Amino acid sequence: LERAESRSRVCSLGILCLEHFPSRERGQLLRFVSNMCQSKVSSHRLLGVELIGEVLCQAWFWKDERNCQLKKTSDDAAEVSSLDLNSSFVQLALGNDVENDNIATTSLLLFSSLHSRLTDKLPAVRTRTAMSFVGVLQKSNVNSVMGLEIQTSSELNQEKESDDAFIGKSLTTTLCKIGPSLVHSLRNRARNDDKATVRRACIVAWLEMLSLAYREDQGFGISGLDISALCTLCNDPSVATRKAAAEALTKLIIDTYDSDEYSSQASALEFAWAHTVLPLVSDAEVSCVTRAIEFFSKLIIDPIVDLAQDATRKLSTGGNSRYYVAWRILSKLSDGDKEAGASRSGIGSLQTAIQKLFINAGNDCKTLTKNLLQAVYKIGILSLGIDNHASQHDLSSPNTGEFDEDFFERNTAAMRTGAWCILEALTNCLVNSSEARTGANISLKQAVRSSAIDCSFVVLSLKKLKELGNSVDISPANKATLAATSRNCLKVISKIGGLVPLKDAKKCSSDLMQDLKSFSLPNDLIPSTISALVAFTKRICNDSGKDVIDECDEWINALLDRCECAIES
Repeated sequence: LERAESRSRVCSLGILCLEHFPSRERGQLLRFVSNMCQSKVSSHRLLGVELIGEVLCQAWFWKDERNCQLKKTSDDAAEVSSLDLNSSFVQLALGNDVENDNIATTSLLLFSSLHSRLTDKLPAVRTRTAMSFVGVLQKSNVNSVMGLEIQTSSELNQEKESDDAFIGKSLTTTLCKIGPSLVHSLRNRARNDDKATVRRACIVAWLEMLSLAYREDQGFGISGLDISALCTLCNDPSVATRKAAAEALTKLIIDTYDSDEYSSQASALEFAWAHTVLPLVSDAEVSCVTRAIEFFSKLIIDPIVDLAQDATRKLSTGGNSRYYVAWRILSKLSDGDKEAGASRSGIGSLQTAIQKLFINAGNDCKTLTKNLLQAVYKIGILSLGIDNHASQHDLSSPNTGEFDEDFFERNTAAMRTGAWCILEALTNCLVNSSEARTGANISLKQAVRSSAIDCSFVVLSLKKLKELGNSVDISPANKATLAATSRNCLKVISKIGGLVPLKDAKKCSSDLMQDLKSFSLPNDLIPSTISALVAFTKRICNDSGKDVIDECDEWINALLDRCECAIES
């Protein structure tokens, strides 16, 4: 029994035999299996937890359980009660109903025996116990969903309906009783166990339990403690544990797609993903980087690329949650990017992820870049209420758009912030890749032209952001968000300013110079404003043939003179 292969054969044989035993004899053997989990021999404990995991997934076991409860005989009640009421785990599951012999069941006894092995002295037993929980929970989650599908279908046979739906319902009901204590145990074991294999297995079981809680709307669903623990585990020394924690956070976010409400837990999950999962694209382990890129593509890139065509309709119809989740995660990247140059957080991680995505895309890189730029362009003008069909040269008249009624509605604000966040990272990536001849096999200029976007929109967007920021009707928090978005916009202009139409470049350059001379800009906007001015100067000089350095010297000296006058006065 020391070998996994031998135990597997014994388990298979035991399940086959138990299926054909009378109900009472089965109950006696199950008590023996439960006692095996307390054996001093480690191989016996291993076999016990494996058998329990298999038994709990069998239809005949749950039918016996149901029949026992329906009979409600005193013998059966005493038989069960004498076995499991001494377990603190079962007492926690039963609460005030611990004396109710109709609730104290064999299933709780088996779950209690399994739960007790999570703290076994041997790592192999702890790992196998967690994996047994994984098997049971996956069976519950799959069969519950299958049962719902079967109930809506008249074509499937009644026998299939009764087995799948019954197992799923029975498992779910019992798991919900022990949910709070089981989630607590799995979380603590995942955080504190000294063996990486145990931590990883507990993360998988823990994720399945949280998914069940979310589906069944139970009180032991995702909490701040769960999110904090998963964030810590994303930095675990073990590669397998880091990948498991990252996958758990990703799946928990995907679970929120079907929710009609945006809870504080959903917001915390998105922030946690942005600042603990995405930075794994810079991990030292290649397999960890690969998984992080997969999660990044699934949560962020795929929904955004899908918006390249018919964005307005897709955002206004049902099933649009995944689009808004992508933009909210990107907006939280911008919110948390407080340290310039941080490569493992914020826009630095986003840029690294895009670079690696371009490398993986190979010959499809040009198509990917085109779709990204088109999607970001459309979301940028929608979230600022800019009419892209109006004259791009008319900067003096306000424009209206789809979201003009409420610029600071949660999803609209997230789209605006997220669009400029990813556009900054994308332009940086294209410029750097072109200069280093790595990553994208397309230059920024080629990408902009192939996407057929009008670069005047960056100037229009900057003007709109300034108008909103100067309004007296918005809160300080919204002003701070607009300032951060304006900074991203200016950084984008510093990269694509040479592609902006000449008339727009001259007008915007004049406005930026006036803002600098009037000392009306926040300090954190001044560096990016100067970078944008340099880009516009190059654009203007390329058309007039003047020397860029001389022109820059001219307006720089004018600014310095203005500063001296202000200091002297």
